[in-house]
Amino acid sequence: MQFTKDSFYMALRARLAQTNPGRTIALEGDTIPAILVMENEAVTAAETLADCFYIHFGSVGAVNGASPLMAFEASITYRTRGTTDGSTDRGRAMTALDSELLAMCSPRQAAKCDYTQDPPLDLESCVFWTSPLLDEPVAGGAELSRTTKVTLFFYPEGQTA
Repeated sequence: MQFTKDSFYMALRARLAQTNPGRTIALEGDTIPAILVMENEAVTAAETLADCFYIHFGSVGAVNGASPLMAFEASITYRTRGTTDGSTDRGRAMTALDSELLAMCSPRQAAKCDYTQDPPLDLESCVFWTSPLLDEPVAGGAELSRTTKVTLFFYPEGQTA
């Protein structure tokens, strides 16, 4: 399952870099695309970064008992204050983030790879997912935030359809 998570993240990260090369964050001295996996980040009391996508992975289950196909939900959260001092353009900034997310999620598949190796090893299967379901934006003070959900499907390593 970890290869599925890594492959989904790396696909979205590469697509964000292509869709909006300026959407970056500084992390441990490196500038990287502004997308992170929460379970891979250090546990701190610091709040999440604005204008950055955060992936949260849910529990895994079989799609049906007769098939080895597995599925789990991924939630992607993001928030923005906009680009002006008064946050008057936060709706436009949220729309830009929404558009980038939709572009990152298309096409809705990626090769499954083992990223513990350099170069990554192609595992000769794919991870694929549903179209993103964008929840209503939530206003909180000067910010807008949104949670988006996708369901990922994959075959465990060593199994294919």
